[in-house]
Amino acid sequence: MSHLRAKLVKHEKCITVAEQCISTAEDYIQTATTKCLYMEKVLAVIQAKNEDLDARSRCNNLRIIGLPESTNTGRLEDYMESMLKELLGSEQLSTVMIMRRAHRSLAARRLHGNALSQIMAKPLNYSDWGTILCLAMEKQTTQYQSYTVAVAVYPDFTAAVQFIQVKIKLQEANVSFAMLCLAGHHI
Repeated sequence: MSHLRAKLVKHEKCITVAEQCISTAEDYIQTATTKCLYMEKVLAVIQAKNEDLDARSRCNNLRIIGLPESTNTGRLEDYMESMLKELLGSEQLSTVMIMRRAHRSLAARRLHGNALSQIMAKPLNYSDWGTILCLAMEKQTTQYQSYTVAVAVYPDFTAAVQFIQVKIKLQEANVSFAMLCLAGHHI
């Protein structure tokens, strides 16, 4: 009988220790869940701010598609100024069109010289941005120098503003559509 009583006391101690461990784990899980929910809310706010900042930083950018990689030999901003004046007609653009910055897309650069690239450029004046987009829309696609590729100019929108989901649904429904200057949709 004393042997059974000793085993019972031993099991009671084990059960008490197990209950304490389970209680501690439940407290930790509750705290971790609360922190996780808080962090999810903070992350949502940060993502919204990041998306807004990204959209604002791109708002006056131009995306030029179709120029061969090997076209630029000097400063990219100077090249974009002269290329756009030649491509769209210098008489319609302001005489002092200045590119504030220009850079190639972050896509990996191809090895052979006639691979096409995307160039992002930001004119100093907003009026030049609008004029360039409207002229590019009027001309649709244009040839540049002796290159056989069509050069296209678009606004540089973030993924959230590009109407990607709408475009996919329209393509699936075989509806022809066009993205017009300054983010208007034409169906």
